[in-house]
Amino acid sequence: MAVHSKWTQVLTTASFVALVACDNAPSTTIDPPDRDGGSETTEERDGGTEIVDDRDGGVPEVTWWQDIQPIVAAKCQLCHANPPQFGAPRPFVTYADTQGVHSRLAVPLHEVMSSRVNATQQRMPPPSQPQLTDEERALITLWSEIGAPEGTPPMPGRDGGVDTRDGGMAPRDGGEPDTRNVSRVLEIRATEPNSAAPYALPQRTTNYRCWSLTVPAGNASGQEYMFRFEPLIDNTAHTHHTLLFKNTGQLEPEGVPFDCGSVQLSWNMVAGWAPGRQADEIPREAGVPIAQGDQLILQVHYDSVTDANQTDNSGVRVLLTDDTNLEEAGMLWCGNIWQGPMNGPAEVKNHTWNVSQDMTIFAVFPHLHQTGTQISLELQRSGSTDWISLVDIPAWDFNDQPNITIPPEHQEIRSGDKLRTRCEYNTQGQNVSWGEGSADEMCFNFVYHYPRINFEYACVRYEF
Repeated sequence: MAVHSKWTQVLTTASFVALVACDNAPSTTIDPPDRDGGSETTEERDGGTEIVDDRDGGVPEVTWWQDIQPIVAAKCQLCHANPPQFGAPRPFVTYADTQGVHSRLAVPLHEVMSSRVNATQQRMPPPSQPQLTDEERALITLWSEIGAPEGTPPMPGRDGGVDTRDGGMAPRDGGEPDTRNVSRVLEIRATEPNSAAPYALPQRTTNYRCWSLTVPAGNASGQEYMFRFEPLIDNTAHTHHTLLFKNTGQLEPEGVPFDCGSVQLSWNMVAGWAPGRQADEIPREAGVPIAQGDQLILQVHYDSVTDANQTDNSGVRVLLTDDTNLEEAGMLWCGNIWQGPMNGPAEVKNHTWNVSQDMTIFAVFPHLHQTGTQISLELQRSGSTDWISLVDIPAWDFNDQPNITIPPEHQEIRSGDKLRTRCEYNTQGQNVSWGEGSADEMCFNFVYHYPRINFEYACVRYEF
């Protein structure tokens, strides 16, 4: 990421840690959900716990298509895609993917799935990803125990929200179907000039490239709102961030990649991806307004490309709605930009911002680089001396950058309140400065909010 002139920002080299299967599932008592109005009990047998279905004397019917595939599509396939992403060892996209045998453990892969989702250490999904509910874990476990039956594939065009995941029929958020009206879907990707072919990566340490998309004609009113942003990450080895901007200034070239190491102040950031992040979705009462002729800009940062013949087709899928009278949402940058190096085991950067405008904050994208160790965001109400924790990551991992939702009771911010960002680093033996290089550092909480604050860098402290 970068900001015009000396305000620049970039994400560093990252990849997910490979997912390695556990040898044994933990000892767990599982109570499957009541699926058809009957009752279930557990009985002790040979010192263990057996699930007994009292409804018809048989085993509860749990199948891949009806029960398991929607869960896996919503909460596992960010990494266990085909091909696997972020170091995942295998795909879990099709039923056949679950029916192989683990080469080392010599057990069916569906048993490995059951083991990992119930593990006491390194449980899947990773902490930054949407977590399985107790009911979902119970379903996966029971499905594996009864032989992992396939069931009947669903008919296409099932009602209940708009699903945009490849190979999945699950609701967009992994929970109840989103019934918001979707007027259309836009995509912008990294490509070769005037082509749909993936972008050929130059052999370069750091490379910022941007692509623009002029919004075509939409509904009759000409006004829509962007409300969901789904990352489409292709070359995970060299793609270290993608950002999406709405350009409110001079139009940029279209159809060709262009250099964008500096982001213009007229580019309003609306969404971003970094390793570990899921899709961003704006609450129903808000959205980012977009109309025919507006321009979207995709920025992609590539790093450490040393091999020839590397390509990338990363981008973002944007869902639009023609719902009316929505609040305008935006992204507020809260943190520090500084000059001068840090060299110590516990270097700290912090900034307190006196809020001058009422707003609702609903999510945060925290960001540091590789030497970061902690990051937090706190709220102090006007007239109080207490600080309320909104974001607290005591063990920062660049490879696992989370989507954080603000609790409803803390979302309403008033003029006179304060927001405080604090970042800590271990730069012992190094001279680390703020900047756009992979060895540089950052300190930001990107705060999603509405109504949009006109100057999104109002919450940044500049130490020059």
